[in-house]
Amino acid sequence: MLTQTLRQSRQSLGLTQQQLADQLFVSRQTVSSWETGRNQPNLETLAKMAEVLGVTTDFLLGRATVKSRQLPSTLLASSLSMMICIQLVVATTSPVLWFEDALIVALTIALLHRHYQLETRWSDLPVTAVIGGVLLVSSMTNLFGMGLAIQATFILAGALIAADVVSRLHTPHTPRRWQLLKAKGLWLGNIIGIMVIIGLSALIITQRVDGSGFVETPATKMLELGIVGVITVAVIILELIAVLIKHRISHHG
Repeated sequence: MLTQTLRQSRQSLGLTQQQLADQLFVSRQTVSSWETGRNQPNLETLAKMAEVLGVTTDFLLGRATVKSRQLPSTLLASSLSMMICIQLVVATTSPVLWFEDALIVALTIALLHRHYQLETRWSDLPVTAVIGGVLLVSSMTNLFGMGLAIQATFILAGALIAADVVSRLHTPHTPRRWQLLKAKGLWLGNIIGIMVIIGLSALIITQRVDGSGFVETPATKMLELGIVGVITVAVIILELIAVLIKHRISHHG
């Protein structure tokens, strides 16, 4: 049974025998011998193989009839929850409401696609990346005069989506050809995040009246800058945690 489940799991991820062998630190001939039934992996290698392929050891051994289903991304679901809450709680103009509705629908579609179409693992990444970019840019430019509360929500939701995209690019079964792109993507994401934070801070400092007509004072500006600072620290902590978890998995693998 291992011969069939191993081959099916490998092919469903688009991995060649050599790419899987590189992840498991064995030769391609060893992977081939497992798939033909000539040899069997030891327990430690079997556990690592299940982790790389995103399945359980029971599935590989034929003890489970279905693959372990990956839950929808917590970061993406959190972003959607934030968007729905701000849409229901904060009163704003009609253009902003329509804009929020469009983003909520797009996020919902992306989340449902990820949940039910696990075989097309990479296809939803461009969509989620675009949604995250739209959230960050619209927040920085104060599109439609959305106001501080919605701006802060948009920038935090966009940062969470950006972290989701980067974390998915760092999955252990990523083909070797993506390694350089992943490193560049991480640096590019951080650079964009810094630019967004600087732009939003400059907007807060320079604007005199927000989208709702409220006249800004030094006290309100300090409060808004403090909110941006808290969000920035939270994103940095999330990224550090993700990096530490990745290194821990790599070392134990």
